[in-house]
Formats: sequence, structure tokens, C-alpha cells
Amino acid sequence: MSLDSYEGPGEVQVDQNTLAEATSISVQLNGNNNPVTTMKKGYAGNSKGAGTVDIQVENAVPKAGMEVDLIEKVKAGASITITHVWAGKTYVYPGIVDSVDIQQGTDSPASVSFSATCQMPDIV
Repeated sequence: MSLDSYEGPGEVQVDQNTLAEATSISVQLNGNNNPVTTMKKGYAGNSKGAGTVDIQVENAVPKAGMEVDLIEKVKAGASITITHVWAGKTYVYPGIVDSVDIQQGTDSPASVSFSATCQMPDIV
């Protein structure tokens, strides 16, 4: 396989604003299924759980400011929509920002990362 047939850098949007300085995204889909055990069969299968998605995004901080005010989002417990383009498909995750982590130091660029808990995605 040639190198150009592999997935390259992705794209992340929050509320339809592209995070142009995003450096990474991590998406974990959780089925939260529950094992069913019976006295006769032992493990008998699963019952469907309420699926959740945990998303972490790391971002460099432009001097002019962020595309989305993440601090206000987490303070307000505001709903957001994260859009992620990956492997030729677009995934749209409604959710909330749970935490924001800001890093700034003398010998390192300013960065911000945030974590969101979302619903299972719509695939468009």
C-alpha cells in the first residue's frame, strides 16, 4: 500500500467552528452493555446499555484567542456539538464539555485541552 492511502490529519469542529489549531483528538465510544448471568446458563449474553462517547481534544492557543470559548461552555454546562472528520466520514456528537485544562509556561507554547461527554454520533 502506498503511503497516501492512509488517513492523515483530521478535522475537529465545535459548534460548527473549525478548531484550526487542534493538535489531537481522542474518541472513545462506550456501549455500556450489561452482562446478564443466570443460575442455569451462567453468562447468558448482554442487555444493551446507554451508550456514551468520551472525547478529548488538545489545541494550541492562538494569540488572537480560541475559536470557541471553552471556559464559558464548561461554566455554563452548555450543550455543544463536536464534528469529527475521520476515514472519509463525518461524525457529529452532541454533548457537553466536562473539563478544560489550560497549560502555559516559559519554554512551551500555550495549550488547552478539553474533555466532553457526548451521545453516540450521527454519521453524515
